[in-house]
Amino acid sequence: MKNVVSVVVPCYNEQRCLADCLQSIARQSVKALEVIVVDNNSTDNSVEIAKKFGAIVVNEKKQGIFYARNRGFNAAKGKIIARIDADSVADVDWIKSITETMRDRNLVAIGGISYTYELRWLLPLAIAVHAIFNRFHEKRLYGLTVLYGFNMAVRKNVWKNLEQQLDENCINEDIDFSMQVQKHGKVLRSSRMIVGNRLAGIMNPIKLIRYWKADGESAKRIKKELGS
Repeated sequence: MKNVVSVVVPCYNEQRCLADCLQSIARQSVKALEVIVVDNNSTDNSVEIAKKFGAIVVNEKKQGIFYARNRGFNAAKGKIIARIDADSVADVDWIKSITETMRDRNLVAIGGISYTYELRWLLPLAIAVHAIFNRFHEKRLYGLTVLYGFNMAVRKNVWKNLEQQLDENCINEDIDFSMQVQKHGKVLRSSRMIVGNRLAGIMNPIKLIRYWKADGESAKRIKKELGS
Protein backbone atom coordinates (compact mmCIF):
# COMPACT_ATOMS: atom_id res chain seq x y z
CA MET A 1 0.00 0.00 0.00
CA LYS A 2 1.45 3.34 -1.10
CA ASN A 3 2.50 5.83 1.59
CA VAL A 4 0.30 8.89 1.16
CA VAL A 5 -0.32 9.91 4.79
CA SER A 6 1.59 12.63 6.62
CA VAL A 7 1.13 12.38 10.39
CA VAL A 8 1.18 15.66 12.33
CA VAL A 9 1.78 15.73 16.09
CA PRO A 10 1.48 19.14 17.82
CA CYS A 11 3.75 19.20 20.84
CA TYR A 12 4.30 21.38 23.90
CA ASN A 13 6.33 19.84 26.74
CA GLU A 14 5.18 16.27 26.09
CA GLN A 15 8.32 14.34 27.07
CA ARG A 16 6.33 12.04 29.40
CA CYS A 17 4.23 10.53 26.63
CA LEU A 18 5.63 11.56 23.22
CA ALA A 19 7.78 8.44 22.87
CA ASP A 20 4.74 6.16 23.26
CA CYS A 21 2.89 8.14 20.60
CA LEU A 22 5.76 8.06 18.11
CA GLN A 23 6.46 4.42 18.80
CA SER A 24 2.85 3.56 17.99
CA ILE A 25 3.21 5.41 14.67
CA ALA A 26 6.51 3.64 13.92
CA ARG A 27 4.81 0.26 14.42
CA GLN A 28 2.01 0.89 11.93
CA SER A 29 1.08 -1.92 9.54
CA VAL A 30 1.14 0.74 6.80
CA LYS A 31 3.93 3.25 7.29
CA ALA A 32 3.47 7.00 7.20
CA LEU A 33 4.98 9.01 4.38
CA GLU A 34 6.38 11.27 7.10
CA VAL A 35 5.87 12.12 10.76
CA ILE A 36 5.92 15.82 11.62
CA VAL A 37 6.27 16.94 15.23
CA VAL A 38 5.41 20.60 15.67
CA ASP A 39 7.42 22.03 18.57
CA ASN A 40 5.34 24.81 20.11
CA ASN A 41 8.07 26.28 22.38
CA SER A 42 8.79 23.18 24.46
CA THR A 43 11.27 23.58 27.29
CA ASP A 44 11.68 19.88 28.06
CA ASN A 45 13.21 17.03 26.01
CA SER A 46 10.35 16.70 23.53
CA VAL A 47 12.43 17.76 20.52
CA GLU A 48 15.20 15.28 21.33
CA ILE A 49 12.65 12.48 21.66
CA ALA A 50 11.06 13.40 18.33
CA LYS A 51 14.43 13.35 16.57
CA LYS A 52 15.28 10.00 18.15
CA PHE A 53 12.26 8.52 16.38
CA GLY A 54 13.23 10.10 13.07
CA ALA A 55 10.39 12.61 13.04
CA ILE A 56 10.62 15.87 11.12
CA VAL A 57 10.62 18.67 13.69
CA VAL A 58 9.19 22.03 12.70
CA ASN A 59 8.93 25.01 15.02
CA GLU A 60 5.97 27.27 15.70
CA LYS A 61 6.70 30.27 17.90
CA LYS A 62 3.12 31.52 18.20
CA GLN A 63 1.75 29.67 21.19
CA GLY A 64 -1.40 27.64 20.85
CA ILE A 65 -2.81 24.53 19.21
CA PHE A 66 -4.38 26.56 16.38
CA TYR A 67 -0.98 27.78 15.21
CA ALA A 68 0.80 24.48 15.86
CA ARG A 69 -1.79 22.55 13.87
CA ASN A 70 -1.63 24.96 10.94
CA ARG A 71 2.17 24.89 10.89
CA GLY A 72 2.21 21.11 10.75
CA PHE A 73 -0.53 20.82 8.15
CA ASN A 74 1.19 23.36 5.91
CA ALA A 75 4.47 21.45 6.16
CA ALA A 76 2.85 18.13 5.25
CA LYS A 77 3.64 16.63 1.83
CA GLY A 78 1.18 13.74 1.84
CA LYS A 79 -2.11 13.70 -0.04
CA ILE A 80 -3.75 12.95 3.30
CA ILE A 81 -2.89 14.70 6.57
CA ALA A 82 -3.56 12.74 9.75
CA ARG A 83 -3.40 14.35 13.16
CA ILE A 84 -2.87 12.78 16.55
CA ASP A 85 -2.11 14.31 19.95
CA ALA A 86 1.26 13.72 21.58
CA ASP A 87 -0.38 12.00 24.56
CA SER A 88 -2.35 9.58 22.37
CA VAL A 89 -1.42 6.11 21.09
CA ALA A 90 -2.50 4.87 17.66
CA ASP A 91 -3.84 1.39 16.93
CA VAL A 92 -1.44 -0.63 14.73
CA ASP A 93 -3.81 -0.32 11.73
CA TRP A 94 -4.57 3.38 12.23
CA ILE A 95 -2.87 4.61 9.05
CA LYS A 96 -4.13 1.59 7.09
CA SER A 97 -7.71 2.38 8.07
CA ILE A 98 -7.26 6.04 7.10
CA THR A 99 -5.83 5.13 3.70
CA GLU A 100 -8.51 2.56 2.91
CA THR A 101 -11.41 4.71 4.11
CA MET A 102 -10.22 7.73 2.14
CA ARG A 103 -10.35 5.72 -1.08
CA ASP A 104 -13.89 7.04 -1.19
CA ARG A 105 -13.22 10.16 -3.26
CA ASN A 106 -16.36 11.80 -1.90
CA LEU A 107 -14.82 11.97 1.56
CA VAL A 108 -12.94 15.16 2.42
CA ALA A 109 -12.17 14.30 6.04
CA ILE A 110 -12.69 11.57 8.61
CA GLY A 111 -12.63 11.28 12.37
CA GLY A 112 -12.00 8.17 14.40
CA ILE A 113 -12.99 6.64 17.72
CA SER A 114 -11.01 6.48 20.93
CA TYR A 115 -10.68 4.76 24.25
CA THR A 116 -9.06 5.46 27.59
CA TYR A 117 -5.52 4.11 27.28
CA GLU A 118 -5.30 3.01 30.91
CA LEU A 119 -8.39 0.82 30.34
CA ARG A 120 -7.03 -0.84 27.20
CA TRP A 121 -7.30 -4.28 28.82
CA LEU A 122 -11.09 -3.72 28.77
CA LEU A 123 -11.07 -2.36 25.24
CA PRO A 124 -14.75 -2.90 24.29
CA LEU A 125 -15.87 -1.12 27.47
CA ALA A 126 -13.30 1.66 27.04
CA ILE A 127 -14.47 2.28 23.45
CA ALA A 128 -18.12 2.16 24.47
CA VAL A 129 -17.61 4.89 27.08
CA HIS A 130 -16.09 7.21 24.49
CA ALA A 131 -18.80 6.33 21.95
CA ILE A 132 -21.49 7.39 24.42
CA PHE A 133 -19.65 10.67 24.97
CA ASN A 134 -19.35 11.24 21.22
CA ARG A 135 -23.07 10.75 20.67
CA PHE A 136 -23.95 13.07 23.54
CA HIS A 137 -21.45 15.70 22.39
CA GLU A 138 -22.59 15.69 18.77
CA LYS A 139 -26.26 15.77 19.76
CA ARG A 140 -25.52 18.88 21.82
CA LEU A 141 -23.89 20.37 18.73
CA TYR A 142 -26.93 19.69 16.53
CA GLY A 143 -25.53 16.60 14.84
CA LEU A 144 -22.19 18.09 13.85
CA THR A 145 -19.57 15.38 13.23
CA VAL A 146 -16.75 16.56 15.44
CA LEU A 147 -13.25 15.80 14.16
CA TYR A 148 -11.31 15.64 17.39
CA GLY A 149 -7.69 16.70 17.02
CA PHE A 150 -6.39 13.54 18.66
CA ASN A 151 -7.73 11.37 15.82
CA MET A 152 -8.65 12.83 12.46
CA ALA A 153 -7.51 13.13 8.85
CA VAL A 154 -8.17 15.56 6.00
CA ARG A 155 -7.18 15.72 2.34
CA LYS A 156 -4.27 18.07 1.67
CA ASN A 157 -6.04 19.80 -1.21
CA VAL A 158 -9.07 20.46 1.01
CA TRP A 159 -6.82 21.85 3.75
CA LYS A 160 -5.36 24.41 1.34
CA ASN A 161 -8.81 25.92 0.86
CA LEU A 162 -10.01 25.32 4.40
CA GLU A 163 -7.16 27.11 6.16
CA GLN A 164 -8.37 30.54 5.04
CA GLN A 165 -11.77 29.93 6.62
CA LEU A 166 -10.54 29.05 10.10
CA ASP A 167 -10.59 31.65 12.85
CA GLU A 168 -7.64 31.99 15.22
CA ASN A 169 -10.06 33.49 17.75
CA CYS A 170 -12.42 30.53 17.50
CA ILE A 171 -14.18 29.27 20.60
CA ASN A 172 -12.98 25.69 20.12
CA GLU A 173 -10.55 24.85 17.32
CA ASP A 174 -11.79 21.26 16.90
CA ILE A 175 -15.39 22.40 16.49
CA ASP A 176 -14.47 25.31 14.23
CA PHE A 177 -12.46 22.94 12.01
CA SER A 178 -15.36 20.47 11.95
CA MET A 179 -17.91 23.15 11.04
CA GLN A 180 -15.84 24.54 8.18
CA VAL A 181 -14.59 21.29 6.65
CA GLN A 182 -18.12 19.91 6.24
CA LYS A 183 -18.83 22.79 3.84
CA HIS A 184 -16.28 21.20 1.47
CA GLY A 185 -17.81 17.75 1.20
CA LYS A 186 -18.60 14.50 2.95
CA VAL A 187 -17.27 13.86 6.46
CA LEU A 188 -17.73 10.74 8.56
CA ARG A 189 -16.53 8.94 11.67
CA SER A 190 -14.77 5.61 11.09
CA SER A 191 -14.96 2.88 13.73
CA ARG A 192 -11.76 1.39 12.28
CA MET A 193 -9.67 4.46 13.08
CA ILE A 194 -8.75 3.93 16.73
CA VAL A 195 -6.49 5.73 19.20
CA GLY A 196 -6.04 5.58 22.95
CA ASN A 197 -6.18 8.74 25.05
CA ARG A 198 -4.56 9.06 28.43
CA LEU A 199 -6.80 9.55 31.43
CA ALA A 200 -4.87 12.59 32.68
CA GLY A 201 -5.74 14.52 29.55
CA ILE A 202 -9.38 13.49 29.62
CA MET A 203 -10.07 14.11 33.30
CA ASN A 204 -8.27 17.42 33.75
CA PRO A 205 -11.02 19.48 35.50
CA ILE A 206 -9.76 22.82 34.20
CA LYS A 207 -9.84 21.56 30.61
CA LEU A 208 -13.26 19.97 31.09
CA ILE A 209 -14.77 23.21 32.37
CA ARG A 210 -13.20 25.18 29.53
CA TYR A 211 -14.44 22.69 26.93
CA TRP A 212 -17.94 22.66 28.40
CA LYS A 213 -18.19 26.45 28.21
CA ALA A 214 -16.72 26.46 24.70
CA ASP A 215 -19.20 23.82 23.58
CA GLY A 216 -22.09 25.95 24.83
CA GLU A 217 -20.90 28.94 22.80
CA SER A 218 -20.25 26.73 19.79
CA ALA A 219 -23.77 25.27 20.02
CA LYS A 220 -25.22 28.78 19.91
CA ARG A 221 -23.18 29.55 16.82
CA ILE A 222 -24.26 26.35 15.06
CA LYS A 223 -27.91 26.98 15.92
CA LYS A 224 -27.61 30.48 14.48
CA GLU A 225 -26.05 29.17 11.25
CA LEU A 226 -28.82 26.60 10.95
CA GLY A 227 -31.30 29.43 11.25
CA SER A 228 -33.20 27.81 14.05
